[in-house]
Amino acid sequence: MRHRIAVLVVCLLALAALGHLSTATASTPPWLVVDQPANLLANPDFEGDFPARHDPYTGVWAGELGVAEEWDLWYVNDHSCPPYDPGCDPLSYNRRPEYKGEEGTFRVASGKKSQKFFTSNGTHQAGFFQTVEVPPNSWVRFSIWVMAWSSDEDVPEHSFKDGDYALSIGIDPTGGTDWRSEHIIWGPETTRHDEWVHLTLDAYTESGQVSVWTRGAPVWPVKHNDSYWDDASLIVLSSQPQPTPTDTPTSTPYPTPEPTPDGYEPPACDEWRTVWADAFDQPALTSWGQDPAAGRVAVESGAMWLRNGASAYKAFPLAWSEHLWPGGDLRLSFRFAYDNLTGYGSTIGVGSQSYDGERSLAGSPDPYGIEDILSIHHRESSFYIRLLGKTVWTGTPGDESWHSVQLELRESTYILTVDGTEVGRGVSYWRPRSLYVGNPVITWIWGKWSEVALDDVQLEQCGGSHLHLPLVMREHLMPEPSPETTIPPAPANEQPAPAETPISRPRADR
Repeated sequence: MRHRIAVLVVCLLALAALGHLSTATASTPPWLVVDQPANLLANPDFEGDFPARHDPYTGVWAGELGVAEEWDLWYVNDHSCPPYDPGCDPLSYNRRPEYKGEEGTFRVASGKKSQKFFTSNGTHQAGFFQTVEVPPNSWVRFSIWVMAWSSDEDVPEHSFKDGDYALSIGIDPTGGTDWRSEHIIWGPETTRHDEWVHLTLDAYTESGQVSVWTRGAPVWPVKHNDSYWDDASLIVLSSQPQPTPTDTPTSTPYPTPEPTPDGYEPPACDEWRTVWADAFDQPALTSWGQDPAAGRVAVESGAMWLRNGASAYKAFPLAWSEHLWPGGDLRLSFRFAYDNLTGYGSTIGVGSQSYDGERSLAGSPDPYGIEDILSIHHRESSFYIRLLGKTVWTGTPGDESWHSVQLELRESTYILTVDGTEVGRGVSYWRPRSLYVGNPVITWIWGKWSEVALDDVQLEQCGGSHLHLPLVMREHLMPEPSPETTIPPAPANEQPAPAETPISRPRADR
């Protein structure tokens, strides 16, 4: 099994300077004059040409080495198998990347162009650098925006089966031009993909010259190992910077619940307190992460709607709550509706794992644990709700009316109510940590998707006290349960939906 390296460290922010530009007019009050450090780099926005360069090892001119004006390239030329992949093809490691300008795509942070370098089915340790004159005995700060796409699949928007593409920047306070130099101060690596990341590094120089370096270093030789760089900056600081403390994220452990005896009724909450709520009465969706794909996520008529774009597409919009999920007894409620139903369904999911918009390819499993507690799915041929993996409610396919849902967690028992009627209960140690709406699947066949809306979302936590009695005698307790769901008797005018055995299935039908 591959020993995968995932360094999720954002580069440290800290430094100092000199050289400032002041902008003012004769009528500008002194207190409105703002000093702005000068960017000492040439062509920092990569908006110029990308002329071909000579290979630094062979001296041969190469058309595939198109580097932005004022910048020079570097790369490691050591073809050998790393310790973690001893049986590799040596030619797939540390290959010379191709350099070229990127223009007119979402991989340009600002302006019209960015610098790209990449290898196909290979790794590289490479980048580009520039040497700059600076005041002696000064602190400098180098920063740049970068996006990595590392994928074994041909889906430009997302990295699938990535190669752990590590990104970093460096400063040589002596102004050297050799990437092997021990004088280069390299910042921490980050392996974030498919998003713009701002790398920042500070250093002190006694000389009047520094060189700044970028570095891309994927671990595994996947089909696409690409990085895109834009909007670089080198400034001189007015004083020594103070280190910025970095928070270390920690997971919150939740206790395993006691097994629930037959016939035990978990106590109801006496007083609910709102933790967070979204009525979508404002156009800004500040507490929701969004990936609109080729469609849109927007507030319409007091609800959050996920809509298709003008034409068919391989992916549907996604939105996910960025609120916190506390411990204790909880109650989640919301209203939902569907519109313009098609063969590609969309989902509202409550999951036991956190979620940040990750997608999956059709035919492969969904992101783990994003709807294992509650799943509401609707397409033109089916409409159902699952609690802990079992179907507890079915609706009429094509129904576009609004429905209300309440999901209550009492100790380790989930109680689901739809349109005011309890439809199912289940026992599980899972705790809710995410809520999403849309569809995370990327399909090979483009199409229009079933549109979905969410409104009046509210999470409440039990704030009242209630009496907890002993759970009868220990010898009568069942062994720790796997998630189980019960379906209450159906009303006289409705037949209960047959229980389904949960399976790990790809969503090719979505």
